[in-house]
Amino acid sequence: VLARLSERATTRNASNLERYLIERIEKGAVDTWLDRLELHAVAKLCETIGAVARHGRDVVASELSPSQWWEAGGAGFDIASQGEPGMFSFLSGLQQSYPRASGANEGPKATFGYFYEWLQGVEDPAYDEIKDLVARHAMATTPVGPGDFVFGRPIVRRIWHSVRTASLEYDAHPKRLRKLLALGGVIPEDHRGQTDNAVLFDAERHRETLERISTSMSLREVETYLGAGRVHAQLLYDHGFIKPFVSGEVEGISAHAFAREDLDDFMCRLEAGATQIDRCAPPIYPIADAARRANRSAAEIVAAIVDDKLQWKGKLRGAVGFASIVVDLNEIKELLKDPTPDAQALYLVARRLGTSQHVVRAAIENGILSSTVVKNPRNRCPTKAIPNSEVERFQKQFISLFEIARAYGVHHLNMRKTLSEKGIHPAFDVPLKNP
Repeated sequence: VLARLSERATTRNASNLERYLIERIEKGAVDTWLDRLELHAVAKLCETIGAVARHGRDVVASELSPSQWWEAGGAGFDIASQGEPGMFSFLSGLQQSYPRASGANEGPKATFGYFYEWLQGVEDPAYDEIKDLVARHAMATTPVGPGDFVFGRPIVRRIWHSVRTASLEYDAHPKRLRKLLALGGVIPEDHRGQTDNAVLFDAERHRETLERISTSMSLREVETYLGAGRVHAQLLYDHGFIKPFVSGEVEGISAHAFAREDLDDFMCRLEAGATQIDRCAPPIYPIADAARRANRSAAEIVAAIVDDKLQWKGKLRGAVGFASIVVDLNEIKELLKDPTPDAQALYLVARRLGTSQHVVRAAIENGILSSTVVKNPRNRCPTKAIPNSEVERFQKQFISLFEIARAYGVHHLNMRKTLSEKGIHPAFDVPLKNP
């Protein structure tokens, strides 16, 4: 019988796998990765990975012919004989070529196909070494973590997160999470062409960022959280009192992400040392009201509070957040009053020179008097004024006809005639635009 079978058998050279098996039977194991496996495990492993390498992850084992299995064994040996590096390269190739869907979080079974199904189905301890290798590779290259299992082996530590796994763990919307991770430089710029489960990043390195994102909020949400309203939330942002930990300048204000802990820290600074009060009565007012009554900006009052420049501040019971902070209006007015400018308003200069504002304006327009711009002490609006030094210079250099006439007790027309007879004429003649 053996003779007849031998006559009908196809003659071919031994494959690399067959030569390895013969040599190992004859000489025993040496010290390679394959030598750590039992002989039958080596044979089956090589055939299986070879079948997947040649025919794809979805290969149907029952449809392969004996010749195809023989070819698969040789191809698989070429991979497995390289040890762990060869096996890792084989597994990585399957990952890179996998056509990922847009939503689901595909696991190793889908990625590695028939190879994983076969390995999962064998209970022989001889294959434990292979299962451990696949589990280590999965942990090092895929977003698996605590709660996941590979061949029944629990994953105890997460190395990688995907946008999808991070969104699930930190209860963050994947679209917003992806945008914030991109703005923060956590994921690469080319992420847009990849699905949520294909975009990976270091889980431990970015753990704090993920925690902050999970409690982050947009500027509109900050309005409610701080109890500041739209106007004052914007003011706090514009003046740097609250800062986004992920800036979205390139995508507009709504893309900013403000961390809740940063907002809490800001409120702690506002409330530190505040006296609890039941109601407001003059001169005690909330920040917004005090700013309006003192003709200052709310930002100036907030700066005075956080810089600890106020002797007193209060917190109104029953009110929430920013709106609960109250200040003493009198203290605000005194602390934030503008310094007295070293210049005089035009009407004061006119009175000092004994002339009219029209004359003073004309003198300025014709370069006889120089002016500057100062803040009006009442409404803080810019207004034209003349420096005191300029007024003093003018008074030392010039005197009006009326002043001379008054000094000599004569009518100014008579004084003008007398001066003219003595050859003394006006130093300049100011053309008045508004006589």
